[in-house]
Amino acid sequence: MRRYEIVHILARRLNLKVGRAQAILSKLQEAGVISGSGLAKKAPDDLAEPEIVSLLVALLAESGIASGPDAVRTFGALTATDGTRFDAFLSEILFGPPFAIRHLFARQSPPGVSVVAAGQHILFGQPASATTASPARTVPGEALSAIAAELRGESPATADALAAIQNIRKSA
Repeated sequence: MRRYEIVHILARRLNLKVGRAQAILSKLQEAGVISGSGLAKKAPDDLAEPEIVSLLVALLAESGIASGPDAVRTFGALTATDGTRFDAFLSEILFGPPFAIRHLFARQSPPGVSVVAAGQHILFGQPASATTASPARTVPGEALSAIAAELRGESPATADALAAIQNIRKSA
């Protein structure tokens, strides 16, 4: 899938401005986290699955446009108690078989991600501080399910329907 298509999907589903998502992608390319856009502007390169995951991690965990590459390194490497890395978990959500996700909560300090998926709470990184607040981003599971569906080639309307079905299943 083309870079601009992925940027538009992620921006729309995460309620971000396309320009911000594009600027973060540019910072990831400058840092070598994601490959450059190719020589021909008329036929831009597709993003590989690991690059899509890196872009999503950056969009979830950045604390400013320039922080995207650091966010990918820090948050992508966070592990759960079973040793699963956060970036590998996201890859499974996006490109593996669909499963119910209630929400994802990424917090800046200490770096950590809390996910409720398949009826379980999964913590990547350290637990939240009991004494101080931290900037964080909350993403509903329906948004992640819809992103995965669109990356598989579904239309936005079909992705919305599939996400709604996931929402019904997780409520039952």
